[in-house]
Amino acid sequence: MVILPKRSIWEIQKSFPRSPSRPRIDLGAIMSLDLTTMKSATVLEETDTTYQLVGADEVKNILNFKATKNKFTKACPRAEDALICSQKTVTDRTLPLP
Repeated sequence: MVILPKRSIWEIQKSFPRSPSRPRIDLGAIMSLDLTTMKSATVLEETDTTYQLVGADEVKNILNFKATKNKFTKACPRAEDALICSQKTVTDRTLPLP
């Protein structure tokens, strides 16, 4: 969780939906909460991706985070425990702060 005093709170929301029509097993989202209006919003959400907040740079007005993209193959098909064998790509990324 990243808290910007008097501005907003940024956090990661995780869910693991499973259904025959949508076999995604890993879905994360970066959420923000505006402390003035108390309204929350989904800022970033990508299939098969998890996020880790690193911090905020208020001088540059950006949020720093790591994104881990999971790739599934024939050898490691999308299944309940597939995150163990999925191919992972981790990237450092940024988002502009409001």
